[in-house]
Amino acid sequence: MAMLTELRAMDLAQRDRDIASLLAYKKGLGEAPTIYRAAVGEPKTDIAGVMLFVASEETEDRFGDVLSADGWQLEAFKKNPVFLFGHNHSLAPIGKVPKVWVEGKQLLSTVVWDEEDPFAMAVKGKYQRGFMRAVSVGFRALEYAINEERRGI
Repeated sequence: MAMLTELRAMDLAQRDRDIASLLAYKKGLGEAPTIYRAAVGEPKTDIAGVMLFVASEETEDRFGDVLSADGWQLEAFKKNPVFLFGHNHSLAPIGKVPKVWVEGKQLLSTVVWDEEDPFAMAVKGKYQRGFMRAVSVGFRALEYAINEERRGI
Protein backbone atom coordinates (compact mmCIF):
# COMPACT_ATOMS: atom_id res chain seq x y z
CA MET A 1 0.00 0.00 0.00
CA ALA A 2 2.88 2.36 0.81
CA MET A 3 4.29 1.79 -2.66
CA LEU A 4 0.98 2.78 -4.28
CA THR A 5 0.90 5.93 -2.16
CA GLU A 6 4.47 6.69 -3.24
CA LEU A 7 3.62 6.15 -6.92
CA ARG A 8 0.58 8.39 -6.57
CA ALA A 9 2.74 11.09 -4.99
CA MET A 10 5.26 10.78 -7.85
CA ASP A 11 2.43 11.07 -10.41
CA LEU A 12 1.08 14.18 -8.70
CA ALA A 13 4.55 15.73 -8.48
CA GLN A 14 5.10 15.12 -12.20
CA ARG A 15 1.71 16.63 -13.00
CA ASP A 16 2.61 19.70 -10.92
CA ARG A 17 5.89 20.01 -12.89
CA ASP A 18 3.95 19.68 -16.16
CA ILE A 19 1.50 22.40 -15.11
CA ALA A 20 4.32 24.71 -13.99
CA SER A 21 6.06 24.22 -17.35
CA LEU A 22 2.82 24.86 -19.23
CA LEU A 23 2.22 28.06 -17.26
CA ALA A 24 5.80 29.22 -17.94
CA TYR A 25 5.26 28.51 -21.65
CA LYS A 26 1.99 30.46 -21.61
CA LYS A 27 3.83 33.45 -20.09
CA GLY A 28 6.58 33.22 -22.74
CA LEU A 29 9.16 32.08 -20.19
CA GLY A 30 10.01 28.77 -21.79
CA GLU A 31 9.43 26.28 -24.57
CA ALA A 32 6.31 24.16 -24.73
CA PRO A 33 7.18 21.19 -22.52
CA THR A 34 7.07 17.60 -23.68
CA ILE A 35 4.38 15.74 -21.77
CA TYR A 36 3.77 11.99 -21.74
CA ARG A 37 0.44 10.22 -21.43
CA ALA A 38 -0.36 6.52 -21.60
CA ALA A 39 -3.25 4.83 -23.34
CA VAL A 40 -4.23 1.32 -22.28
CA GLY A 41 -5.80 -1.27 -24.51
CA GLU A 42 -4.90 -4.57 -26.05
CA PRO A 43 -3.15 -4.06 -29.38
CA LYS A 44 -4.63 -5.80 -32.39
CA THR A 45 -2.28 -7.77 -34.66
CA ASP A 46 -2.90 -8.51 -38.32
CA ILE A 47 -1.68 -11.48 -40.37
CA ALA A 48 1.58 -9.72 -41.32
CA GLY A 49 2.42 -9.15 -37.64
CA VAL A 50 1.68 -5.42 -37.71
CA MET A 51 0.20 -4.22 -34.43
CA LEU A 52 -2.48 -1.56 -34.22
CA PHE A 53 -2.48 0.56 -31.07
CA VAL A 54 -4.81 3.18 -29.69
CA ALA A 55 -2.08 5.68 -28.81
CA SER A 56 -4.42 8.24 -27.26
CA GLU A 57 -8.14 8.72 -26.67
CA GLU A 58 -10.18 11.81 -26.00
CA THR A 59 -11.21 10.59 -22.55
CA GLU A 60 -10.29 11.76 -19.05
CA ASP A 61 -7.13 10.31 -17.61
CA ARG A 62 -6.69 9.66 -13.88
CA PHE A 63 -6.16 13.40 -13.29
CA GLY A 64 -9.20 14.48 -15.30
CA ASP A 65 -7.02 15.72 -18.18
CA VAL A 66 -8.25 15.25 -21.75
CA LEU A 67 -6.18 15.31 -24.94
CA SER A 68 -8.24 16.63 -27.83
CA ALA A 69 -8.01 14.26 -30.78
CA ASP A 70 -8.32 17.06 -33.31
CA GLY A 71 -5.26 18.81 -31.85
CA TRP A 72 -2.67 16.29 -33.01
CA GLN A 73 -0.04 17.75 -35.35
CA LEU A 74 1.71 14.70 -36.76
CA GLU A 75 3.79 16.13 -39.62
CA ALA A 76 7.11 16.20 -37.71
CA PHE A 77 6.60 12.70 -36.29
CA LYS A 78 5.81 11.32 -39.75
CA LYS A 79 9.26 12.47 -40.97
CA ASN A 80 10.91 9.97 -38.58
CA PRO A 81 8.15 7.66 -37.33
CA VAL A 82 10.05 5.50 -34.88
CA PHE A 83 8.69 3.39 -32.04
CA LEU A 84 10.83 3.86 -28.94
CA PHE A 85 10.93 1.88 -25.74
CA GLY A 86 9.91 4.11 -22.83
CA HIS A 87 10.50 7.32 -24.83
CA ASN A 88 14.22 6.59 -24.50
CA HIS A 89 15.93 8.54 -27.29
CA SER A 90 19.32 7.12 -26.31
CA LEU A 91 18.27 3.60 -27.37
CA ALA A 92 17.81 2.51 -30.96
CA PRO A 93 14.17 2.29 -32.07
CA ILE A 94 12.52 -1.09 -31.58
CA GLY A 95 10.10 -0.55 -34.44
CA LYS A 96 8.65 1.90 -36.87
CA VAL A 97 5.21 3.47 -37.16
CA PRO A 98 4.24 3.28 -40.83
CA LYS A 99 0.82 4.79 -40.19
CA VAL A 100 -0.48 7.21 -37.57
CA TRP A 101 -3.83 8.94 -37.85
CA VAL A 102 -6.79 10.37 -35.99
CA GLU A 103 -10.06 8.51 -36.31
CA GLY A 104 -12.99 9.88 -34.39
CA LYS A 105 -11.78 10.58 -30.87
CA GLN A 106 -8.69 8.33 -31.07
CA LEU A 107 -5.09 8.64 -32.21
CA LEU A 108 -4.26 5.31 -33.86
CA SER A 109 -0.91 3.93 -34.95
CA THR A 110 0.47 0.79 -36.47
CA VAL A 111 3.81 -0.62 -35.38
CA VAL A 112 6.15 -2.83 -37.38
CA TRP A 113 8.75 -4.41 -35.12
CA ASP A 114 12.48 -4.62 -35.91
CA GLU A 115 12.64 -8.39 -36.46
CA GLU A 116 16.48 -8.34 -36.34
CA ASP A 117 16.60 -6.80 -32.86
CA PRO A 118 16.33 -9.33 -30.00
CA PHE A 119 15.20 -6.66 -27.54
CA ALA A 120 12.47 -5.50 -29.94
CA MET A 121 11.28 -9.10 -30.29
CA ALA A 122 11.24 -9.50 -26.50
CA VAL A 123 9.09 -6.36 -26.14
CA LYS A 124 6.80 -7.51 -28.98
CA GLY A 125 6.37 -10.82 -27.14
CA LYS A 126 5.39 -8.97 -23.97
CA TYR A 127 2.55 -7.31 -25.92
CA GLN A 128 1.52 -10.56 -27.59
CA ARG A 129 1.36 -12.40 -24.25
CA GLY A 130 -0.49 -9.55 -22.53
CA PHE A 131 2.27 -8.55 -20.12
CA MET A 132 2.38 -5.11 -21.72
CA ARG A 133 -0.81 -3.43 -22.89
CA ALA A 134 -0.11 0.29 -22.86
CA VAL A 135 1.69 2.63 -25.18
CA SER A 136 2.24 6.28 -24.48
CA VAL A 137 2.58 9.45 -26.45
CA GLY A 138 4.98 12.29 -25.96
CA PHE A 139 3.70 15.65 -27.13
CA ARG A 140 4.15 19.37 -26.80
CA ALA A 141 0.99 21.03 -25.53
CA LEU A 142 0.75 24.14 -27.69
CA GLU A 143 -2.79 24.93 -26.52
CA TYR A 144 -4.30 23.89 -23.22
CA ALA A 145 -6.62 24.81 -20.41
CA ILE A 146 -6.07 23.82 -16.79
CA ASN A 147 -9.13 22.68 -14.89
CA GLU A 148 -8.37 24.23 -11.50
CA GLU A 149 -11.19 22.26 -9.83
CA ARG A 150 -9.42 19.00 -10.70
CA ARG A 151 -5.85 20.25 -10.36
CA GLY A 152 -5.21 18.66 -6.98
CA ILE A 153 -6.75 15.30 -7.79
